[in-house]
Amino acid sequence: MTGYLGRHIDFAQAAMIGRGGGARSRCPELWRGLAAMWLPGYDGINSHDLLGRYHLTAYNTPTRAIGAMGPCMLFDDAESQYQVSATTLSVTYPVTMICWFACDDVAGNNAGTPFSLAGSGATNHYYRIAVTSGNDLYFYARDAGGQAACSISNVIYDDVWVHTAYVGVDKTHHAGFCNGTQKTTSATDVTPVINRAGVGSLVRSVPTSYPFSGRVAVARVYNRACTDAAVAYDYERGWWEMLTPRPAMESMYVPSGEEPAFAGRTDRHTLCGLGV
Repeated sequence: MTGYLGRHIDFAQAAMIGRGGGARSRCPELWRGLAAMWLPGYDGINSHDLLGRYHLTAYNTPTRAIGAMGPCMLFDDAESQYQVSATTLSVTYPVTMICWFACDDVAGNNAGTPFSLAGSGATNHYYRIAVTSGNDLYFYARDAGGQAACSISNVIYDDVWVHTAYVGVDKTHHAGFCNGTQKTTSATDVTPVINRAGVGSLVRSVPTSYPFSGRVAVARVYNRACTDAAVAYDYERGWWEMLTPRPAMESMYVPSGEEPAFAGRTDRHTLCGLGV
């Protein structure tokens, strides 16, 4: 993987981090309760769980791409490309979903789903992060009896990276976040039954529904409810520090005029780059 300002982090190093070495000491709050974190695989088609538990199998050949966030997965909804966990992933409350994504067709991506957790078959059990043709970001939690839905308006545009998070504290406390600070909530009573994760579509069945067109990076799921402060920290710098061993964090200063527009900022520097 291409790291910040051309630094290189290979998958062997990433695997070491996942087993407890390297960057884990830098941001323990973002490692606590982490159930899975997906990175583009060597084959450029599948994604691999950094923790080695829930690798994703690709359908209809999505591709590994390099862009402003570094390596990511590129999906084309015209071909219904997506990835789904090959191993059963059971999820109950509390739960947190986090990912970066950039839509490349907002006008045509009505209800497109970059990241989801769902039950298999035709059941209406899922958590999902979705975009609409009206530039809006939606967060859903659904079971057979109903749906909790909350949204943030006018935040999704073509080729603009956004950081998103869904936090389910319990069956009546749901929250969605955009870029660390914008927040929306729902109190609808739902309890989805989940056994799979998917990137690029809603994966409640195969073939799937609500395919996404664009790029997805740093998709994660937690078995706890991340706090507002943790979500904000993840947007600002935590996602980078999670995957960067301590020595690589030194001298991380971006020359004036070269700051990426999407990155979270601190007073001293702008963090960007790995964005797997």
